Order: sequence, then C-alpha cells, then structure tokens
Amino acid sequence: YIITAFLAILGIGALGKSGNLILFSFVGLWITGLLGIEGYMIFGTPGLPSEIYRLANFLYIGVIILAAYALINMFKSDRKFLRALAILTIVFIAIGSAYVVPYTAFHSGPIGGSQRIYIRSDITIANWIKE
Repeated sequence: YIITAFLAILGIGALGKSGNLILFSFVGLWITGLLGIEGYMIFGTPGLPSEIYRLANFLYIGVIILAAYALINMFKSDRKFLRALAILTIVFIAIGSAYVVPYTAFHSGPIGGSQRIYIRSDITIANWIKE
C-alpha cells in the first residue's frame, strides 16, 4: 500500500502535466465521490462506522489507476534509471502479491475477504438453512 500510494502521488503529478483531462476527471470524481460517501458514513450514520473499511477496497481502484499511470510514464521515460525502477517496482509488487493471495485464500486468514476456510458453526448453519 505504501508503494502504491507513493506511485499514486507521482501519477497525479504526471497526469496533471499530461493534459489528459478525461482520465484526470474520471479518477478525481471516483476518489472524491467515494470519500464523500465515506465521510457521510462516518458523520451521518451512527450505526455504520463498522462497515467503513469496505469502502477502502473501492477507493483503492482509483489509487491503482494513478499508480499505474505513474509506472507507465516511468517505463516510457528515456532515462534508463527510471525504466529500471519501474520494472523493479512491478516485479516487487508481483512477488508481494504472489505471497499475499495464497495466504489469504488458504491459511484461515480473513484478510482480503477470504471465505474459503469454514468453521464448524458455518457448516452447521448452512445445513440448517438448507433443511
């Protein structure tokens, strides 16, 4: 998340300089709209703050778009250092993701929304509902 957030900041700068108003508007509205909904959930509804963390998944899409834009600009750069840094960052993110996905899917971790590991009470209630 730290790397992606840093790249998103670079992406905002690169996007602002590029003059690509359509993409800039899309990403800006995406992030602003979700932050507005999150703000409403925090301050407008007293019973929903426990669900706020779910909005981060949707907010992250806009951040990833900005980070990808920064990586693309780094990769297209004429400077070899920036191209190598972009490739190294992509490899680092891929290796990190390759570790996290199996962990969340198969090691009883609810991180990332994994529902593949069921406990006895889950199966009991499922059988009761089925009947």
